[in-house]
Amino acid sequence: FFFQAEDGIRDKLVTGVQTCALPISSCFAPWLWRKIVQRSHDLPEGSYVTQLLRDGTPAVAQKVGEEATEVVVAALSESDERVVSEVADLWFHTLTLLASRNIDLTAVEAELRRRDH
Repeated sequence: FFFQAEDGIRDKLVTGVQTCALPISSCFAPWLWRKIVQRSHDLPEGSYVTQLLRDGTPAVAQKVGEEATEVVVAALSESDERVVSEVADLWFHTLTLLASRNIDLTAVEAELRRRDH
């Protein structure tokens, strides 16, 4: 069985297990991560991910810093909706930073699991 996920990536379901052709360690990765990885390989024109990756890791890192500051400001003085919006921006740019460094999201997950006591 095949289905078209909301992120446009076609996944194959085999007895409840997803398989995919993307060069990531898990097809169970969040849809946004899969989309960023796909775009980092395809580099479609007009894509914000493509633009960020072409600008390079320093530019992506700067965006992460800007977005982190915006999260703090929103958390201290703005609405919950604004906090959610800013956290979404931070997560997107952080995942793009990982992609720019060719770091798979599972490395972050492994580090978090390592810290779990």
